[in-house]
Amino acid sequence: MNATYSVVMATSVRLVWAAPAKRHRNGDIVLYEIIYHERLNYVDDWMTNTTDVSMTVEGLNPGSSYLFQIRAYTTKGCGPWSSAVEVNTPTQGSH
Repeated sequence: MNATYSVVMATSVRLVWAAPAKRHRNGDIVLYEIIYHERLNYVDDWMTNTTDVSMTVEGLNPGSSYLFQIRAYTTKGCGPWSSAVEVNTPTQGSH
C-alpha cells in the first residue's frame, strides 16, 4: 500500500492510500488499521481504523513530526504494515 498525506493542519492530517492489488489480498478487505506515533516517542503508539481508503487523524501536537503506517485486514487476518510516512505538523498559527 502506498500511503500519502494531503492537508496538514497544526493538529490534524488527512491520510490517503490505495487498496492493495487484488493479487496481493487474502480475501475481501474489511478494514484498514492506522498506527502512528511522534517520531521521537516510540513508546506511545496510537491506533485507529476505518473502512475507507482515507482518514483524517486529529488531536496531533502542533510543530511535531509523526510517523504513520497502515495495513489492511481481511476476514483471514491482517496484511503487512505499509512503509512509514513522516508528516510534520506546522506550529500553531502557521499557514
